[in-house]
Amino acid sequence: MSVWVFLGHSASTVMFKFPVLDSPAKAVDIFMVVSGFLMMFHYRLRAGRDPWDSPATWRKFWVRRLLRIAPLYYILLVISILGYGYFRDEQATFTGGMASMHPAARALEDDVLHFTFLFGLFPNHCATMPIPDWSISLEMQFYAIFPFLALATKRIGLISSGAIAGLVTVVSVNLLWEVYGLGPPKLLGSFPQPSLILLKAGFFLCGMMAAEAMELKRTNTGNAARVALASFLLAAVLSGKLVTAIVGLIVLLSFSQSGFASPRLDRTLRVVRGFLCSKASRFLASRSYSVYLAHTLVLFSTGMQLNRLRWFEQAPPILRFAALSAACAAVLAPITWVLHHAVESPGIALGKRLTERRPSDVLRVSASAGL
Repeated sequence: MSVWVFLGHSASTVMFKFPVLDSPAKAVDIFMVVSGFLMMFHYRLRAGRDPWDSPATWRKFWVRRLLRIAPLYYILLVISILGYGYFRDEQATFTGGMASMHPAARALEDDVLHFTFLFGLFPNHCATMPIPDWSISLEMQFYAIFPFLALATKRIGLISSGAIAGLVTVVSVNLLWEVYGLGPPKLLGSFPQPSLILLKAGFFLCGMMAAEAMELKRTNTGNAARVALASFLLAAVLSGKLVTAIVGLIVLLSFSQSGFASPRLDRTLRVVRGFLCSKASRFLASRSYSVYLAHTLVLFSTGMQLNRLRWFEQAPPILRFAALSAACAAVLAPITWVLHHAVESPGIALGKRLTERRPSDVLRVSASAGL
C-alpha cells in the first residue's frame, strides 16, 4: 500500500495520469481495512491469556502500538519541524493530489498537537506537515478505541457493530464534514484530509469483521458466511469497486485456509497467498511504514533537484514519472533500511519486553488461582 501511495504521489507531482495510481487515497482506505483485520486477528489470537475485558490487556495493546508507531514518527516529525520552511518551498513547486501544507507560520500549538497525535481531530492542524501524518493520527484514534470496539462486538455482535460504524461513516462524510476540499463545507465544516475517526470508522470495522469471519469459519462456532458477506457489503457501501474487491480477496484468502472455497478457486488463492507470504512481500511489508511516512520528504527534495534539469522539465509526463520514481526509490531504499533496523525494530522489541508477563507475575496469578 505504501508503494502505491508513493507512486501515486510521484505521478501527481508530474501530472502523469494512470489508472489506480491517480487514486492513492484508496490505498489508505485499504490499509485501514487491513489494519482492522490484523488488530482483530491478533487480539483474538491472544484472547486466551489476555482477556478482552481486562484493563491490563488494554494497556498492553496501547503500549505495543505506541512503540510501534511513535519512534519513527517522532524522528520524521522533528525533521519536518526543523526543515519546515524548506519543505514548504519545495512542495510549492509541485501540483497534484497531495494536500498543501498550511501556508502560515507554524505555532507551538500545532507542534504540541502533533506530538500528542491529537492534530487529526482538528481541521486546521491535520495537514500542516510535509509528511503524510494525518493517517497516523487516524490510526492512533483507532488504537485508542479498539479495545472498546472489540468488547462491543462481543456484546452487541459484529454485524451490528459494523452497521453502526458504517452508518456513522456515511453520515459523517455525506452530511457533517466535507473532505479533501472538493466542495463547500457541510454542517460541521470540512477536513482537508479524512483524519477524524468518524470519517473512516467503517473501514476499520470492515477489516475486523473479515477477521472475525475467518475465526468463526475456523472454529465452526457461528455463521461465518453471514459475517463475511456483511463485511463485503459494508465495503461496497463505503467505497468503490477497488476497496470492495480487496475486502473480498481478504475474505476469500482467509476462508480458503479452512477449505471454504472450491478446489479451483482454492488453488488460485493459494498462489496469491504464496506471493503474500514470500520473502519479497515480507520485505516490502517490513519497509511499508517507513516508506509511507518518509516518501514525501524525499519526493519534495528529489523532485526539486530534477526540476532544475532541462531534459526533465521538457520530458513527457510518463518519462518524468519514471525518472522521479526511480530517483526517489534509490534514495528511499537506504533510508528506509536504516530506519527499519535502527528505529522500528528496536521500538517493536521494546514494546514486547515491556508487555511480556514476568515470571513473578505468572507465579502470582497461579497462586491466586490455586494452582
